[in-house]
Amino acid sequence: MYNGIFEIGEHKYNGSSFCCRSFILDKNKPIVVSFQYAQNIPSVSDFDNNKDNIFGFNFLKHNSINVISFSPLERNNWYRDERIIDFLKNIVVFVNEFPVRCGYGSSMGGVAIGTFSTLLNLDKILLLNPISTLDKARAPFESRFNSSQSAWKGDYSDASQSTADGFIIYDPLCKEDKLHAKRFKGNLTLLPLVGAGHNVPKLLLDMKVIKELVLTFISTGKIKVDMKKRRECVFYYNNLLNNKKLTNSRARVLNAHKALLEHKVNSKYVYSYTNKQLYELEQSSIKLASVGEYRLAVNIMKHLVKIKPISKRYKSLFRSWSNQLL
Repeated sequence: MYNGIFEIGEHKYNGSSFCCRSFILDKNKPIVVSFQYAQNIPSVSDFDNNKDNIFGFNFLKHNSINVISFSPLERNNWYRDERIIDFLKNIVVFVNEFPVRCGYGSSMGGVAIGTFSTLLNLDKILLLNPISTLDKARAPFESRFNSSQSAWKGDYSDASQSTADGFIIYDPLCKEDKLHAKRFKGNLTLLPLVGAGHNVPKLLLDMKVIKELVLTFISTGKIKVDMKKRRECVFYYNNLLNNKKLTNSRARVLNAHKALLEHKVNSKYVYSYTNKQLYELEQSSIKLASVGEYRLAVNIMKHLVKIKPISKRYKSLFRSWSNQLL
């Protein structure tokens, strides 16, 4: 019935309203169950022609991890369709053959992992900006997915009831995500990642830490990540600058950080700046110095000196502000 999806090798299954892919290498090692998020739902054609990209599957397969990954098929049903629930009930016996069972999901995939963690007997779960439920009575603060907020009653409708161990990584500045995270009352540790917005995987990817983070979690059940690396990502600054409560002075600091980072990442100090670009960077540094942000002003001016080393003005400002740090 299940196309041998738990046999050694790579397999796939079309369940009409959902699909799944599996990669089994060694049944004596952990297995990871993952669920697709709300975007990029594959069509039947995509699935048949192996053009789907279900969340986590290729990454885990390429790292020699046993994995079974699920996604809605053709249309998004938020895993509320009885066919996938019945399917999960029937494969529990196979999942239990593995010594350690992990769950991994983001957003809609997070609600699926949390919701089915007890059914699948998952030992530990890693949730990235998860939704807890779309039931208006239990999550009245959620208004981003109005078209999907029906049929959220009964069994398997609230991920916050999960009793599995693990972690939730979320952005506390994203109001809805913060409130969803706070609804989880079990053994889950909340890890705030400021500046991720509703896309923690993207920021972790830009930080170049997601591979180590996920693989370490699978092998040890722990997470070790330098959250400060987010400051090296333009995506982080863009999300902070979208905060409606941001003050003008804070926005000025963030824009200066972002401009400096973009020049470091994209230009590698190539001498190809327009006078306008140089002027804008110079003015940003001057404004920062005027409000006492000398360290950032010096950093910007240091790179301007590298870009235009013949500028006596840049060198003078650099020396002057550097003295303020002594």
